[in-house]
Amino acid sequence: VHNLVPIVSKIRTNIATAMFYSISNTK
Repeated sequence: VHNLVPIVSKIRTNIATAMFYSISNTK
C-alpha cells in the first residue's frame, strides 16, 4: 500500500501538468 502513494501522486502530477499544457495550447 505504501508503494502506491508515490505512484498516485506522480500520476496526479502528470495529469495536472498535462491539463496545464493543454489549456496553455488552447489559448
